[in-house]
Amino acid sequence: MVAKDRYSWDAFAREAQTAGYMSLAIDLPYAYEAPAPDEKEAALATLAIAKEVLIERGADPNDIVVIGASLGANLAAHFLNADAALFGAILISPGREYRGVACDGAVIRAAGRRPLLVMVAKGDSYAAATARSLREEAAGLFELREYEGSAHGTDLLERSEHASAQALVWLDQMLNRGPETATEDTPK
Repeated sequence: MVAKDRYSWDAFAREAQTAGYMSLAIDLPYAYEAPAPDEKEAALATLAIAKEVLIERGADPNDIVVIGASLGANLAAHFLNADAALFGAILISPGREYRGVACDGAVIRAAGRRPLLVMVAKGDSYAAATARSLREEAAGLFELREYEGSAHGTDLLERSEHASAQALVWLDQMLNRGPETATEDTPK
């Protein structure tokens, strides 16, 4: 997210760790103005390195979900498309175009059948309109969560009472990590 750094993910990362998830927040090498063509590629290369670090630290390479906010959401969508091994993505406040990086129907369709969670505030009109149009163009599992207010990007996770928790529930459901319920027929 432009004008934010990796520390804006601290609260969510703590919640994810408590829920049993490994995470890594990074600052992407990206300009505050329209990027040079190699800056987008540098950002995607940085994401690839971050993925490798997670795997080296013990993450299951088949269960990696990329999460991004604002410009980072758009870059996360592109990274999902660049790496067929990624499980899915959570896009927070994506935009049709942020600083030269598109997140449109073609980008979303390229994700194929992999699951996508898109989270926006209803009052963040650009991101909300983008998310609604992307829902219509998705090829696979696409879940849209809209929240009250106008918070954008990582601010949505901080200001919405349930956004972080709902993202973690979605991850549990998608990765089949929900609580196991023992029944009489189920070994304990």
